[in-house]
Amino acid sequence: MKINKNCPKCQTSLHVTMVNAVLVSVIFGGLLRYILGAFTALNLTIVVVLTMAIAILFGWLIELLFCTLSVRDGKIL
Repeated sequence: MKINKNCPKCQTSLHVTMVNAVLVSVIFGGLLRYILGAFTALNLTIVVVLTMAIAILFGWLIELLFCTLSVRDGKIL
């Protein structure tokens, strides 16, 4: 993964976003386990992995948008 050197805030912020995405997906998966008791362990694992992937993707897209909007000519606005 190439890191934009002009946007140091995004480097740490992206890491925090990924960690938060994993935590949210684990919590969401745990809630699904209680709400939808008919799920087997395999189905629950698939749901958690898909949720985590979606959360990371959206976090990455938001972070990319933030970097694009906040950096102009190499300067952080």
